[in-house]
Amino acid sequence: MAKNANTEKYYTNVQEIRDQGLCVGCGTCFTICPKKAITIQRNHEGFFVPVVDNEVCSECGLCIEVCPGHDVDFDRINKFVFGELPQDRLLGGYLNCYLGYAVDTGVRLAGTSGGLVTALLVFALEENLIDGAVVTRMSHADPLTPEVLIAESKKEILTASKSKYCPVPLNVVVRELLPKDGRYAIVGVPCQIHGLRKLEMVKTELKRKIVLHLGLVCSHIMSFLAIDHLLHKAGVRKHDLAKFQYKNKALRGWPGDVFFMLKNGTERFLSREHRTLIVSFFTPWRCKMCYDQVNEFADLSFGDAWLPEVMHCKEGMSVLISRTKVGERLLQRARDKGVVELQEIPRSKIVQSQRGALFSKKNLLGARFAISRLLGTNVPEYNVELPRPRRREYLSAFLEYTNTHIPYNAITGFLLKHTPLSILSLYKSVISSSFIRGKKATLA
Repeated sequence: MAKNANTEKYYTNVQEIRDQGLCVGCGTCFTICPKKAITIQRNHEGFFVPVVDNEVCSECGLCIEVCPGHDVDFDRINKFVFGELPQDRLLGGYLNCYLGYAVDTGVRLAGTSGGLVTALLVFALEENLIDGAVVTRMSHADPLTPEVLIAESKKEILTASKSKYCPVPLNVVVRELLPKDGRYAIVGVPCQIHGLRKLEMVKTELKRKIVLHLGLVCSHIMSFLAIDHLLHKAGVRKHDLAKFQYKNKALRGWPGDVFFMLKNGTERFLSREHRTLIVSFFTPWRCKMCYDQVNEFADLSFGDAWLPEVMHCKEGMSVLISRTKVGERLLQRARDKGVVELQEIPRSKIVQSQRGALFSKKNLLGARFAISRLLGTNVPEYNVELPRPRRREYLSAFLEYTNTHIPYNAITGFLLKHTPLSILSLYKSVISSSFIRGKKATLA
């Protein structure tokens, strides 16, 4: 039995955290369990969750210790990773900020934004800086299911291009790294990196094995039921599908449209609006209770460049935050070798490019916690001071909470499935207008 570091709550194992709605589906518990009592399974709502064999579980508490679902002590992890606390509330600790892209046009077009993650991984592998990289691709056998692998060749890295907005239990593969020799990179969203950093505190040998943490900027994942919704809107049947991508630039360029390739070779696109307008419904409430938009514990953080001066660029651009000397050295070597193009930008440009999501995660979290507690839902611990919510933010949080439950009720799920895009767009604009003035005033 283990205790939450910041409360008096005791847990037997991660199954209790899952039952409280706090699991992020990262798979870290699977890797740490000495009895192999934990499996990761997909539940009926379309998320990966741990299932514990309680007859095998010894209640050692290790799964609780590394779980980022119930507890992420930002002060403790900042000291562990950087040796100090950050001065920047919005971005965390960092060295430099950049705007950039992969010089190889093929790599750039294959990426979600500027192709920097893929380009840097290939460069690090070819320069013998790493022996492999933990990445995610969509399975060849089942194009709607993510597959985590240790990529040890350029070809394997290239198969993992593009973001996957579905659940991915990334850290399960770290169990395979533990007996391996060599140095590895890992690419993950914030909650996955949170779990990995907590795991590194327990399994100290991982710090020598995982030498590069590439963090993806992330505001949400979506349930696998979102894919079913998109298939319905595109008129595509699962058994006819050969390839699926959440974002593809071939039709209209960056930021990309939903792409389907059928087994008969036919290609179909679904406008990006079909994806963006269902985000608030298929995003789990646990994502809404996340404090980290820009992957604050990574060596390098990468995101879409939502900046007016570059949004016309159909090939895609990335914003990049360099946080450690390891990450900065890799960037400079890759730039010197002509692998990436980088332009240093002020910190304000990073904030501008992520303004909406940063405001949501940093300034609305207090309201979401309050609504959660009011409705009897548990909240995670971050050891951070949250801004006091405004009245309209409570209403916004309540509507968000309601939205996240709509797909899983038979009646409301059916209505959502058949709601026209124009109605969803109107609904989103009405909700957004309730706090947009506060966003402009308080984010700095």
